[in-house]
Amino acid sequence: MFVAALVHYMLWRHEAYGVVAFLSGWTIFTSLGGFGQEQASYLDWTSFGLMVVLSFSWFYFSQRLPSLLFSWLFLFFSGLSLFLLVSYDGFLWPVWSLFLLVPVLWLVREESNRRIVEMVYLVVAAISSIVYLSVRAESNAALPSMTEAILLAIVSIGLGIFLYQKRHSLLFIVPLGFVGVLWLDEQAILLAILVELSALLYLLYQERRHAIIWPAFLYFILVQLAIYVIYAWDRLNMSLFFLIGALLIFLLSGVLWWLRRRGGVAS
Repeated sequence: MFVAALVHYMLWRHEAYGVVAFLSGWTIFTSLGGFGQEQASYLDWTSFGLMVVLSFSWFYFSQRLPSLLFSWLFLFFSGLSLFLLVSYDGFLWPVWSLFLLVPVLWLVREESNRRIVEMVYLVVAAISSIVYLSVRAESNAALPSMTEAILLAIVSIGLGIFLYQKRHSLLFIVPLGFVGVLWLDEQAILLAILVELSALLYLLYQERRHAIIWPAFLYFILVQLAIYVIYAWDRLNMSLFFLIGALLIFLLSGVLWWLRRRGGVAS
């Protein structure tokens, strides 16, 4: 069904076939007996290879929305599936998958579509940062391999240098590369500082560009709430907890109002 829907899409370029391709292809990742077995079979590897080839071809030849986004998501989930196939025991596979997909952005020919696909990178990075922060602070998760953590940090530095020269706005995915190193902090203080600074700098970056600011502000609020819940939940009684939470939301709303008045930023 996935292949048939893609063939129909390539022939008639109707987005309805793209939606069908997305829904049918999604079952490959969610079906029982598929990826993620303890011992990957030949069929698993064949399915993985076909998914990568088809998703990449769909991404490269479609050059239209929403198929660009659908095919990019399939490439990302294929990256996650790869680490399951090789029985990888770490938890940094979403970061590796995101970093490996950076060159794919330059295959998008139209700049307007490239900016939209770029937002997907940033959204995935934002969600990942909040998840990593929450999991590290609220559980006794195993420490990552020191070799892998250091290697990922080195790769992120190199990626940061490249993106600084080529694509400034994509720099905000780079801090994810330091999650492994900062995971060693049992209280997650350093990781919270990294995520907090990333959210603040992205908000200021969007404000200075006079770009659409609400996604950056929403991420900023979610980071504040995550940090607040993590560090205040067991330290305050419930009435004080909700009172301070309400004041925090009021303060953040005032910050957004000030930013919009100051620069006439697009909403």
